[in-house]
Amino acid sequence: MLFKKSSFYIMRGERIGLFGDNGCGKSTLIKIMLGDQQLDGGSIFFSSSVKLGYISQSIEIDKNDDTTVLQMFDIKSNKEEGEMRRILVDAEIDSIGMIQNKLPLCNFFDNVLLGNKDKVTILVYNIEGERLIKTLVFDGSEIYYKLDATKTSDKYVREYSGNRYIKEKQGSQIVYSLYQNDKFVTNMFSYRN
Repeated sequence: MLFKKSSFYIMRGERIGLFGDNGCGKSTLIKIMLGDQQLDGGSIFFSSSVKLGYISQSIEIDKNDDTTVLQMFDIKSNKEEGEMRRILVDAEIDSIGMIQNKLPLCNFFDNVLLGNKDKVTILVYNIEGERLIKTLVFDGSEIYYKLDATKTSDKYVREYSGNRYIKEKQGSQIVYSLYQNDKFVTNMFSYRN
């Protein structure tokens, strides 16, 4: 039994954390909320304006899958797409190189050094204010870097791979560059510290 004589509300704009010991029913509650598992008793109510979304805590990364996270959602307008991009990105670099939320990038590169699979997505604004999405995936041995500029006036996608990176200071910028062995591949991103 997950709950006995209990009720709770999650109001618009609230964020919640679901904590508990292994086996206490956290995943079961989520499955019930998603409709993947039936209730034994009681009820769950969602407002008609609620849109449920779920990303599993264990995701297998397929470097050959071209589906973007945004393509998994039913996005109807540029405004919705902008909101989703802000939710789904791990870090943001503005047009003058100032970074917001640097920690996910630090964690990603720590995982590269430790040999742990990881993925990070960066929203970067170019000097014209156009959005570029930079995705870095580490599969345990290779770093895959995808630059999606389809929302810019140039409209292109470029993909690169390498087996190591170098972080260095260039003027007032911190620059992360991708290498294959000792051969330079490309600069992945830079920011002002």
